[in-house]
Amino acid sequence: MTDYVCIPPIKEANRITGLWRNHGPNTYPINLSLVVEHIVNPTLEGERLHLVYSEFDTFEGMLKTDDEKKWGAFVNTKIPYKGRRNFTAAHEIFHFLAHRKIMKEFRCGALNLSDYQRDQMEVEANEFASQLLLPPDLVRPHVEEDFTYSNVRSLSDDMGVSVSALAYKWLSLTTKPMAFFQSRDGFILQGYASAAAYRHGIFFKEGREVPEASTTFKCQAARVHDASGFDRGLWHSDLGGHEDVYQTSFGDFTYTFLRFF
Repeated sequence: MTDYVCIPPIKEANRITGLWRNHGPNTYPINLSLVVEHIVNPTLEGERLHLVYSEFDTFEGMLKTDDEKKWGAFVNTKIPYKGRRNFTAAHEIFHFLAHRKIMKEFRCGALNLSDYQRDQMEVEANEFASQLLLPPDLVRPHVEEDFTYSNVRSLSDDMGVSVSALAYKWLSLTTKPMAFFQSRDGFILQGYASAAAYRHGIFFKEGREVPEASTTFKCQAARVHDASGFDRGLWHSDLGGHEDVYQTSFGDFTYTFLRFF
């Protein structure tokens, strides 16, 4: 493996955002095809990146090359939501910008595209995609609204990103105790808490069982969407709150949005 030289994902996203706003259309959702054509490729010496949208069975996004000159960032058109496809494309663009000297091929599934904690290269690609597609100054005015699937989905549609990416950005900006996790088959896969929630000791360990008394458990069993209040002792020993649950149409994932009172 080539020695790893880190390209700071937030700094690189901000650089591209500056060019987009000062010399480009300055419209959102940001057009990643234009970013590749007018910002990424002109700075390269002999290499070229191409965004390719097609159907695949085993991954959501992939970066690969056959000759180290022509690279493809592939996005699976079976992904049902445009925002999720957009986030996948941005994720693969950063693999190209920062990681192409390390590995010649990346295949990214749903969990890679929501990893903000474990695998360094996947974390960096997600941080880049989140910062590029969701500039904090455009998201921050919304984060004092109720943290529900409906509100998060509405803003994610406007910004052209996945629901999970918008939820994570929301949590990173809010001052209130909130949390979001993905689960499947009664077990938590990945979870994130706002700084205010984390100070209360709220976090979600991978593999933790979903409580049977929770709305999340009931929604998984019945494959429905629902929301309800919860009492102290369910998600936190001292805090109650509101639980909003959405059953996705892909991968059997369940999204849970928690607000603590």
